[in-house]
Amino acid sequence: MHFLPRYLDTAGLRPEEWTPASFRNALAAGVLACGAVGQGIAGRLCRPGRLELLLVLVLFGNVPPLLWMAFAEGPSRFVAACVLAVIHFMNQPVYNSLIAQHIPASRRSLGYGFSNMMCFGIGAFGPYFAGQFVGDTAVYGGLAAVATAAGLFATYSLIVRDRQPAT
Repeated sequence: MHFLPRYLDTAGLRPEEWTPASFRNALAAGVLACGAVGQGIAGRLCRPGRLELLLVLVLFGNVPPLLWMAFAEGPSRFVAACVLAVIHFMNQPVYNSLIAQHIPASRRSLGYGFSNMMCFGIGAFGPYFAGQFVGDTAVYGGLAAVATAAGLFATYSLIVRDRQPAT
């Protein structure tokens, strides 16, 4: 929410009767509504046994729309952000399901609390990160690199887990 309205401000979609601030905030709300759709889709897909693979797919799935956002101009900026939101917000039900699957019930609230702390704690660096770069290419290209690294780490974790002997 710190840099999405700024990103959408140049989409060229604003009707004259809307103020710039109101319209870019409305566009941002539309993007977040797309995120809710992604949460719903992922919630239907989350099943034990495929959560880890789903996490890998979601992490890597962030890369193409982030790269699109890095280079998008005009109205495609809004579309790219909406596609990213659908995919990116799929992580929330996946993470929550993974916590429920891997954390004992007696420690589950701690697991959810730690997950939220990490999400918002690391997420707080987003505006700082975005402010260090000039231009959307560097910001969203950099975020695509972070998503790629996260996807690679999740893939490695999945491979290591699958190579472990059954107990």
